[in-house]
Amino acid sequence: MTLISWNDRYKTDIAMIDQQHQELFDIVNYLHDAILCGKDREVLSETLTEIAEYTSVHFATEENYMLYHRYPGYAAHKKEHDSFKWQVENLLNEFASGEKVLSISLIVFIKDWLDNHLLRIDAMYKSYLTERMT
Repeated sequence: MTLISWNDRYKTDIAMIDQQHQELFDIVNYLHDAILCGKDREVLSETLTEIAEYTSVHFATEENYMLYHRYPGYAAHKKEHDSFKWQVENLLNEFASGEKVLSISLIVFIKDWLDNHLLRIDAMYKSYLTERMT
């Protein structure tokens, strides 16, 4: 079952970023399915780790574009990224220590963050960066 589906409203018109967003959707959907199917802790931990690692790579890509093109909203955008990375790392640590159980509500949190971030926060740099990258 798909939790979050890629469509044109998420597009930034920057090929690398759109490709990475789609990959992130795939990983989140995989974790969602793994929880629904009752996969073991190891699979859940590996997939959550993949989300943490992939978001770090993706955020670095976005931030490098922003720095290179001197995006004026860079600091605020990076703060959003850092906050999400901290939340996912915290979740991963709590899950690894047995303090937290991965549930649909936690995946919905990740989905909602992505949805809001792409549609509201990433949308802020879209025209700025695309004008400078064409």
